[in-house]
Formats: sequence, structure tokens, C-alpha cells
Amino acid sequence: MSSYNLESLKLPKLTGNMLSIFTNLIETPFGKMLLLNSLLDNGGIPKLRALNVEDVPTFYPLANPNPEHEQPVVVTEPGNPPSNLPYPTAWDYSNKYKNEEITPIEVAEQVLRNIKSSEQGEQPLRIFIALNRDDLFSQAEASAQRIKAGNRFSPLDGVPVAIKDEIDMLPFPTTVGTSFLGKQPARQDSTVAARLRAAGALLVGKTNMHEIGIAPNGMNVHHGTVRNPFDRTCDTGGSSSGSAAAVSAGIVPVAIGADGGGSIRIPATLCGVIGLKPTFGRVSEFGAAPLCWSVAHLGPLA
Repeated sequence: MSSYNLESLKLPKLTGNMLSIFTNLIETPFGKMLLLNSLLDNGGIPKLRALNVEDVPTFYPLANPNPEHEQPVVVTEPGNPPSNLPYPTAWDYSNKYKNEEITPIEVAEQVLRNIKSSEQGEQPLRIFIALNRDDLFSQAEASAQRIKAGNRFSPLDGVPVAIKDEIDMLPFPTTVGTSFLGKQPARQDSTVAARLRAAGALLVGKTNMHEIGIAPNGMNVHHGTVRNPFDRTCDTGGSSSGSAAAVSAGIVPVAIGADGGGSIRIPATLCGVIGLKPTFGRVSEFGAAPLCWSVAHLGPLA
């Protein structure tokens, strides 16, 4: 097919009682005989069936990685990073470390203060569901030593990153937003967490999400509803609600979410940040809850 031509479809728009009546009718032999062929024609289904697609379908990115070796984390320098953003970017942190203006230990302290502040008041943000102060400071101290010695793992070394609670990360359990999963800590990092850790990122903690990622909002009856940092009476979107809010509130410059049907893109939009659902198979799903493997992708919010 050389071009894509979307013609107006002549399908009925039904709701409520009319939809119920129509459904009951078309499920009868007489109704199916009377209506089904017309519905298919008006919906363009015969044209779709008649297409002769010779291309072999591809399901994974057209790349040629070496399966015997882990692909390194590559962070490129931006040409002209924006200067009008309300909070520091990952690149800002990297530059401040390079210029010895701050240390990862100071950043870890500020991150925890900001999280504590976000939980105060009548409408707490409820962004994080799991934190480990000792683990965070252990990471920060190791990063500070590397930076001082001039041995940074990458420009992400010392940059705080939050992880959605759908993704395994030591030393935390993975509850997937439920009250019955994650009774024990994860046995190992997901590939995403492991690569961020190998790049020196400060893995702050696990962010809140809609239970099992089942709806595109920030509600969670077990861990509390995630509130939008721009307006705490508004929804964050979901299900990567905590990750989007963590970036939007300026607590971290980068967070990791998961997206099956909009779970990165929706909260990114509502919280005023950038969210990316990468190409299927581009980012490893190892260590992520197997909620919808055929459409689920892990990706960043920043």
C-alpha cells in the first residue's frame, strides 16, 4: 500500500440503552445476518482483508547488538541544554559535580528533605512508597569518591533517579502497587536498574503507581493517591504516576516508568514532563512485572 488513506467510517455511535439493544440484536442469528456484513463493509474490514502485504513483519528493533556482551550505557553531551527549566536537569547535576560545586552526598540529603516536604500538609504528594536512607547514602558516598578521584562511571554518576514499583531494584520489594505482591525484596536488579547502577546513578527508591498498572490515573488505595505537583487537586495520570510526579516536583531529574497503553506518556503529559515509550524490545523488560509483555515497554521520564 503506497499511501495511507483514512476515509470517514460510517459506523453507528451508540451508548447506554441503544448500545445494549444493538448488542443483544447482533448476537442473535437474525441480527447477525442482517447487520454484520454492513458493519464490516462500513468499517473497511473487507479492504483490509484484501490487502496483500509481502513484507515480513518485524517485532524487534532493526539493530545488531552483540548478544555475548552487555551494551554500555552511553550518555551524550547536549549541544545547548535549555536554561529556562524550573529544576536542575541530569546534565546540571553532572556539571556541578564536575565543577565541584556540590557532592552526591549533599544531593542525597536534599532529595530526602524534598521527599519529606512533599509528604507534609493536608494533600501529600505520595510519590514514593519505599526508601532506604542507608542504601542511598552508601551509593552517594561511593559516587563522591569516584568523582573526587576523577573516575566517574558516566555523566549520570551521582544523578538521582527514581524507579517505578513495577521494576525490580535492590534492596526493595516490588509490590506493583498492590498489598499482596512484593512480600520479599527482589533477588536482583532489573536490567534497567542494573545499567543505571553501573552508570553511577543514585537509585533513590520506588515510586507509587496505579495498582497493577490497570488504569491511567494516580489513584492507589494501598499507598495513597499521587497528587499533581502543579495542582494537588488534579490527577497525575498513570500508571507511572509517582515517577512523573517525582520529576515534575523537582525531586529527581530522571525517573523510570513502564508503559503498556500510555502509562508513561499520560502522566508525563499531565505533569508537564517528557516521557518516552521506546521501541518494542529496545529496552530490556527483565526484572519488570510481566503485566502485558507484548505491549509493555520500560522508559524514562525527564
